[in-house]
Amino acid sequence: MAVLVGALSVQDPHFRQWWAAHNVASRTTGTKTMHHPVAGELILDWDTLTASTAVEQRLVIWTAAPETPPASGSVSLPQPLRITPS
Repeated sequence: MAVLVGALSVQDPHFRQWWAAHNVASRTTGTKTMHHPVAGELILDWDTLTASTAVEQRLVIWTAAPETPPASGSVSLPQPLRITPS
């Protein structure tokens, strides 16, 4: 990877500026499949909301994907499900 970045940086001034800027796009939505020891496979959608006045603060909302057991209410967990994003 370093060789490729080095070669592109030497050959293309636009790439060099782009790479140096480190503008990394962050994902604000997605779907994650997790395995719960009691409920089994859970497919969860997630959305991230960012406060416009404090961009370092984010709220991540997890919801059951439509047509999955958690969304239909057929899964009952004895304890709240704690999810730690990876």
